[in-house]
Amino acid sequence: MDKISYRNSKGNAFENYVQEIFVHFINHSTYHRAQIAVLMKQLGVQAIITFSTKGCYLFAI
Repeated sequence: MDKISYRNSKGNAFENYVQEIFVHFINHSTYHRAQIAVLMKQLGVQAIITFSTKGCYLFAI
């Protein structure tokens, strides 16, 4: 497995497997989709979430 070495905004060094970074990316994007859904609900917008082989899409109706 390949590892990537990097530094965060504070200059701390880290090293992670590519697979770990990919899983984090997917989970983090899910977090932001949920934030958008909550904001839309608070605004009274009805949302439809669809899934396909090309990704997940959020539509307001």
